Amino acid sequence: MEKPHTLVSLQGLRFFAAFLVLVGHVQAESIRTFGNAGDPLSYPWAVGVDIFFAISGFVMAITAADKAGSLGNAKVFLYRRLVRIVPIYWIFTTLAVVMLFAAHKGISVSEVVSSYAFILWSDGPIDNRATPVLSIGWTINHEMMFYLFFGLTMLLPRKYSLTALVVALSLMMISHGFITKEHSTLYTWTNPIIGEFLVGVGLGQIYKRGVRIRPIFAVIVTFVCLIFLGLLPEVYDWRPLAWGAPASIIVAMIVLSSDISIDHPLNRMMKLGGDASYSIYLSHIFTLNAVSTIWGKMRLPEVAGLYVACAIAASVIAGVIVHLIIEKKIADILRPRTGGDRKALATPEPAHS
Repeated sequence: MEKPHTLVSLQGLRFFAAFLVLVGHVQAESIRTFGNAGDPLSYPWAVGVDIFFAISGFVMAITAADKAGSLGNAKVFLYRRLVRIVPIYWIFTTLAVVMLFAAHKGISVSEVVSSYAFILWSDGPIDNRATPVLSIGWTINHEMMFYLFFGLTMLLPRKYSLTALVVALSLMMISHGFITKEHSTLYTWTNPIIGEFLVGVGLGQIYKRGVRIRPIFAVIVTFVCLIFLGLLPEVYDWRPLAWGAPASIIVAMIVLSSDISIDHPLNRMMKLGGDASYSIYLSHIFTLNAVSTIWGKMRLPEVAGLYVACAIAASVIAGVIVHLIIEKKIADILRPRTGGDRKALATPEPAHS
């Protein structure tokens, strides 16, 4: 079986998922800046989040599930997840807190503390969901919850660990139907979107059994899913099904088809984009803010298309720089020098809207 970190196509999919979210936010910023209909396609760009959740479940299944049944392995797994996710998230959360205080926008101590602790918390309903100070971080909070459950179930014997994970997350999703939207914290924690992690885990199990599909079939089905998503109306309440199903199929098509070689320069760039996807996701909101500010001060042309192109390019470049200079350096310093496949367990997997 191929080692997980050699799945260049999966890294490319990571970048694609981050790119979808980025484009959606650029379109929204274009509307805010120029007051025009910045998204002529009306595409559900946030589906990049759903793709990422399925990828996360897949990666955990193929890199860590077989290590269940050991306290030591569970501790190493959780530590590596913390090293991978926490430092750079805290950096951008701190930047968000500083900017909010500088703008004299009131935030409570509980909001700040809960944001650093990855606890979805709200003093009241906020669009029927609780959000951290770094608003896009709600997805990372779900990721951390998934890692915690995954790590805890690793304490069980291997033959029971994934079953326990499925039962735990399924009970959370079932409870969602009994929680009113006024209880935004619990309503958000139990959002059925977390089922996409389980779909990814299932794909991981299929992958480990050696199931593969023809690349041409994977390409066709992927394009069909992308077109189908573009034809859907606004379906946020049905998101886990309407967006989650095609997103999961896309992930399945990519991971179960033949992988591509790392030797080609374009593929190396694609892998870099996937490696940097977490940094792109966390940093792009700040990059967009900077681009909009510079655009206004320099009195650049109010052409939405030009703005969108420049903002996307700036966000990708800034995210890659953050990855290489900050994220990667911190991970190298904090990652434990232990045996085993460090790269596999340290592979990144978040991003969303």
